Amino acid sequence: MLNPTPIGTEPVIVATDLDGTLLDHHDYSWQAAAPALQALKEAEVPIIINTSKTFEEVLELQKALGIVEPFIVENGSGLFLPVNTYPQPDTRPEQVAGFWQCTLGSDREAIVARLHELREANGWQFSGFADMTLTDLIQHTGLPEENARKAMKRRFSEPLVWKDTDAAFAEFKAQLEAEGYRILKGGRFVHVLGDTDKGYAVTRFADIFATNGETFPKIIALGDSPNDIEMLQVADYAVLVRSPVQNFPEFNSKGVQIRTSAFGPEGWNEAIQSLLQH
Repeated sequence: MLNPTPIGTEPVIVATDLDGTLLDHHDYSWQAAAPALQALKEAEVPIIINTSKTFEEVLELQKALGIVEPFIVENGSGLFLPVNTYPQPDTRPEQVAGFWQCTLGSDREAIVARLHELREANGWQFSGFADMTLTDLIQHTGLPEENARKAMKRRFSEPLVWKDTDAAFAEFKAQLEAEGYRILKGGRFVHVLGDTDKGYAVTRFADIFATNGETFPKIIALGDSPNDIEMLQVADYAVLVRSPVQNFPEFNSKGVQIRTSAFGPEGWNEAIQSLLQH
């Protein structure tokens, strides 16, 4: 059950996962969250998408949502800031389609090359996006063709379907972590990325927000999967959105934990509406 908690009058940002959280797990719709999204726009609260999806996928969704905000892709690997509203960060970012690109993770080509070396050496069974055709990806995700094309344009990470034993996965994970990579389980895929996570990325954004004429903001974070835990742990309000395919992840957090009773975008709407009313 949702446990309403007052936000107060301090600056607030909302950081949100997509699949299974703002987007329905089955049909990727977000319309059930429209009332809360509109309320956040009217309150001028930044909505920071923080997802395993790609730059191209988030750009398309921002158009649909009618927002132009900073966002984080590929599980904390890349932070993008609108050039028109944020000064150039001090990390010498690249400029991509009107956004500063701050790279927080690793280069995808290096990750894929290492994965293929390990598979050949150990005989582990898995299929990454680099192994899949467009048809394969559509079958795994149910995405429309154009959305699947955008999903394959990855810059910083490699999602994969694990097909081997749990014991082999433990060896795989230990090997890659020893080499400085992160292994995260999302709603559909295992993600291999550089030494970053959603929590580090949203904190990095909050620092930039605070140096852009604001004080350090309160963070409302919403997620449903183990790969959201680091983001939820740094939040002042950690909203766990009920999932139709997995239990709530367990973790300790510095802030208030809220569990929604509704699934996906309905739960998202439920939580944000309640927080804004108190």
